[in-house]
Amino acid sequence: MKTSKVIILICAVFLASCRDYLDTKPITEQIQQAQDPIPNAQDAENKLGAIYTQLGLDRVVFDPYTVADAQADVAYAGGDNPNNFQQDEHRTLTTNTNVLRDWDHYYNIIFRCNILINNVSHVNGLSEERKKEIKGAACLFRAYFYFLMARFWGEVPIVTTSVTSINSDNFDQIYKELFPPKSPLDAIYNLMVRDLEYAKDNTPLCNDANSLLANRGGAYALLAKVYATWPGKQDWDKVIEYCDRAAAGRALVPKFDDLFNRTDGTNEGNSEGIWVVNGYNQPLGGPRISINLHFGTQYKKFNTPSHALHQAYLDENDAQRLYSTIIFSDQVDALYPNVPGTLYAGIFEFVPVVSWSDPYWPSDKFPFAHKFRVPRNNQNLYWFRLSDILLLKAEALMNKGELVRSAEFVNQVRRRVNLPELTFMDKQDAINKILKERFLELAYEGHRWHDLKRMLSPEAMIQWLQNEKYKNKEGRWVSFPYGSNLTPHRLLLPIPQVALDTNPNLVQNPGY
Repeated sequence: MKTSKVIILICAVFLASCRDYLDTKPITEQIQQAQDPIPNAQDAENKLGAIYTQLGLDRVVFDPYTVADAQADVAYAGGDNPNNFQQDEHRTLTTNTNVLRDWDHYYNIIFRCNILINNVSHVNGLSEERKKEIKGAACLFRAYFYFLMARFWGEVPIVTTSVTSINSDNFDQIYKELFPPKSPLDAIYNLMVRDLEYAKDNTPLCNDANSLLANRGGAYALLAKVYATWPGKQDWDKVIEYCDRAAAGRALVPKFDDLFNRTDGTNEGNSEGIWVVNGYNQPLGGPRISINLHFGTQYKKFNTPSHALHQAYLDENDAQRLYSTIIFSDQVDALYPNVPGTLYAGIFEFVPVVSWSDPYWPSDKFPFAHKFRVPRNNQNLYWFRLSDILLLKAEALMNKGELVRSAEFVNQVRRRVNLPELTFMDKQDAINKILKERFLELAYEGHRWHDLKRMLSPEAMIQWLQNEKYKNKEGRWVSFPYGSNLTPHRLLLPIPQVALDTNPNLVQNPGY
């Protein structure tokens, strides 16, 4: 009887592998692996390089920004993709293809990490130090993508093994690995901490060059974020400890715009970067395919800057960060003349006076994100940089009641852009000001939705976003018509319907 179940299981898995975007796809690939998952040292290096290559896909470059920015008050969905509009308007369906491809891709990367974590120590031809470095990098990547998944979906299945074959002897175990149920959040966060504890001791030190690789500064920074985010178990002392370790040896870049303006080849690995996805020379030449979704004016771009973001820069008189974050159509011709011989000629098309408009912005002054401005596959993406960590430490100190010290770390960030220093009157005043500073400093870097969820109660976050307004064509500030769509259950994404159809042990998130 068990043998017949094995046959049925194998048939079901391989039929499923013919379909796209399945949560079991990474595990199916494990079954197709040879008995020796890593036959030699070069294969181990290639498998690590393949993880880096995956970082260039839109699931990593584009989708997390749609969740963190368009669902929040940084951006409107823009573009023409109805799946993006669903997310922007807080009416995401279980069949949303953005959600589906992210679920699949993140588990695909986790699968690749599992192969290395579970097998690299047995590979001949690698030094013991190199084995630990490869495993440390894989642990760091696995923790990062589980962190994304826990913040997006809440409870998700934990998969840590690497299956290479199915037979009657291992059927019971394989079934659990192929069709895992959700794991409690505490189990997911404990796994992240274990991975990061290994990564911090076995990855390279963070310096300007190593910031473009998986490194221990990234492990420290992610540990700080984990302990700041862990539901019901936030540990502000550990947040401060790991913020300090992540910040060691790093320094703010003197000019804010230099973080993003690398068209002359400078600031590739700069003093502020802690863990940066490298747009140049990825180990296997991974493409950066999604930059033109933000940059250039030949069509209406995705994640269009919001009135709330633009007005916040104006209210703060924050000209430096405004210039570096938002570019308007009437500025394009002067900043990026599209003539032969320029860096941008033939790469992105710039139209001098853009005719694009939408319900939120007029055609004579239509905005585009400006932090993504390096052409082709050369754009770096900051996963963690120093100002983010300084503001996270300010948040931890605020939660410990140390308001004066907390304000000092916010003011370090403000001094760079010549803004007046702040004082905090009480905890709520500190929360509001830290949230605003993170809004101004980190827009379009994938933080806003998570910052609001971490620092506010669900009710306060919902009220915050329902209060967002935009200017109509008459120039009056009006409320968004879909504000009432945002309810507590929509603070998590739905489990993709395909994943539910494939895995009988998965259950949908409440409210979907």
